[in-house]
Amino acid sequence: MSLSESSPPLPLGKYPFFMEIHRKKLFIKLRPSVLLLKLSNGGIDIFPSLINSFQEANVNIAYKSCITSSSTNEQIIEELQKLKTLKTTVLLVHTSHYLMPCLFLNAKKVGMMSEGYIYAWILTSSNMNFLHSKDLSVIESSMQGVLGLKSYIPASASLQNLTTRLRRKFFMEDPNIEIRELTAEEIWAYDATWVLAEAVERARISQTSQENIELDYWMI
Repeated sequence: MSLSESSPPLPLGKYPFFMEIHRKKLFIKLRPSVLLLKLSNGGIDIFPSLINSFQEANVNIAYKSCITSSSTNEQIIEELQKLKTLKTTVLLVHTSHYLMPCLFLNAKKVGMMSEGYIYAWILTSSNMNFLHSKDLSVIESSMQGVLGLKSYIPASASLQNLTTRLRRKFFMEDPNIEIRELTAEEIWAYDATWVLAEAVERARISQTSQENIELDYWMI
């Protein structure tokens, strides 16, 4: 079972028992020109799908940039300096949440986070779903004015119960681990695993019942 989408899709004939559980990607329909910035750290590359979606919506893509996880601060700053020379209105960032603080700290160094700057920074949910786990000082000092799209999961008694149980579990294993809230990915992983476990259990019960029926038939 995989909780992330494979790209390209895996052939069903080769992996008949492979199961993917992932959310459907819905894309933003932005009218101004868009500057796409990807910081690669492995995982699934959704950029081709994003680009196709923008093209279908007649959104102009001014520039496509890519910064890898192996890029140094100097290389990141060099790429950001290139972006400063472009005249566009929206900068869409899709990156690993591990690399996000590095990007915005360097963007602040080159003056791209100052008040009145021409870009509107927009983060995808891959960043925003983990924002609460980041250093608050980095967020407050270098990410003011940044907009983001975050997966919405409404509060519920079952979610509160799950969060409380996990907090207690991790605290017993390591008191230094603090869980402020669960990410959307963690909640989806829990739900998907639970649903799969229920399906397996129901299949087992159904098979056992069928075997008992067949046994009764032969005894008669």
